[in-house]
Amino acid sequence: MSNSNEHNLPISFTKFDEPSENICFRIKGTLNKQTDLIQKGALDDLFDRILDNLDGFKFVIKNLNLVLSSENSKFSNCFQLLQEFVKCEEIQMNSLADSLMNCVLVDLFESKSISEKENNYSPYFTNHKGVCSFRVFNIPIDCIVFVKTEASIRSLETIIYQRLRQQISAIKNCYKKFFQNENDFVAQTFHYLISNQNLCLTCIYPSTVMEDSLAVLRNEIHSLFNLSLNQPVVRRENALVFNQKNKDLKYSKYLKNTHLSAKMSSVKNGKISLVQGDYLYFHYMQDNINDNGWGCAYRSFQTIFSWFKFQSYTQKPIPTHREIQKCLVDLGDKPKDFIGSSKWIGSMEISFCLSKMINVDSKIMSISKGSELAQKARELQYHFETEGTPVMIGGGVLAHTIIGVNFDELTGSVQYLILDPHFVGAEDIKTISEKGWIGWKDIKFWKEDSFYNLCCPMRPKGY
Repeated sequence: MSNSNEHNLPISFTKFDEPSENICFRIKGTLNKQTDLIQKGALDDLFDRILDNLDGFKFVIKNLNLVLSSENSKFSNCFQLLQEFVKCEEIQMNSLADSLMNCVLVDLFESKSISEKENNYSPYFTNHKGVCSFRVFNIPIDCIVFVKTEASIRSLETIIYQRLRQQISAIKNCYKKFFQNENDFVAQTFHYLISNQNLCLTCIYPSTVMEDSLAVLRNEIHSLFNLSLNQPVVRRENALVFNQKNKDLKYSKYLKNTHLSAKMSSVKNGKISLVQGDYLYFHYMQDNINDNGWGCAYRSFQTIFSWFKFQSYTQKPIPTHREIQKCLVDLGDKPKDFIGSSKWIGSMEISFCLSKMINVDSKIMSISKGSELAQKARELQYHFETEGTPVMIGGGVLAHTIIGVNFDELTGSVQYLILDPHFVGAEDIKTISEKGWIGWKDIKFWKEDSFYNLCCPMRPKGY
């Protein structure tokens, strides 16, 4: 695929080979330019001038105060530069995550020097009659470059200039596509890793356009790179975060993906289908809320909501019990005194809240007794393979979250992987796993004298 911007989209990309053999450089800076917007083609001229003068850019390795130059470099290759940057001779480079963690930061500057030839002439002024509309543009540059560890500094310089040219062209396309002379317009840069294609994709989005209004552009990007058309990949929320320590600190106290620590299922030769993607484990008594005995469905809802958040279908925070109750009151499903109460909710209420809060539709399955859940094995297996979302099952006064199924079609044996919100205690995965709060359960786990509804959320058909 060409990176020549012949598609006129505000994107650029770079390919990399084996991640452990690549060093990541991140070049950042701001270009301050001005132009008269009244003049026809002013923006084209502005960016053409930038592209024509790339050789005036200088690159300084952050923290080292070292100008990147092959003319006077003390490094024979990029790996030696990396060692100096991280102050370590033995660097673990076993994965792409290691490359990103050890990303070399580079500041971009424009050289203001005047050539000897230019210095021999006096300033030249022109008088323009008519209306002028001079605007100063602060254009942020945030460029990602991957190079081989053994690459020379000269090769690195060449690649940086190539990537800058591609990225500035993408910024130009963003202005041409979206700029409406707004004072607060900023062409913002977002980076995405497309791991199955060994691709780092950079998208330039306008600060003045909301996420939903970029759907047509995202559709073009998904089609161009053969990305899934029913899963977010290039939303702002999906963007690469270089300092993972600062990402979602609010939710770092909760356990993630507890099923990875579950004991093995006792169903032999069965087909296992599991939840697809990350989620958090919510249970009784978290966040200083005493919901013991009534809050299990609320906790199951929070787990389901976290799945949609971590898959970037929503940027909203995970709702509290009170916010869930208020949603149901606003929908007219509950009276006003429901807010702040300790009243139980079920699968239907969960589906109402998902629809209202994040526009997620749900399929509802119903069974008249626990043993009938065996008849739903194929249907639930299909759900996990196609939708991949956690499923809430509620009946009587209990609610649980189903996050997997193990079904043997020959024998009819089936077990469901259950995340139990009734747990009370610290976030200790060992205890939760050994005591079965996350574990495989057979049909006897559910009662024969209770009616059950299953809320099976569906992925939104959008990106």
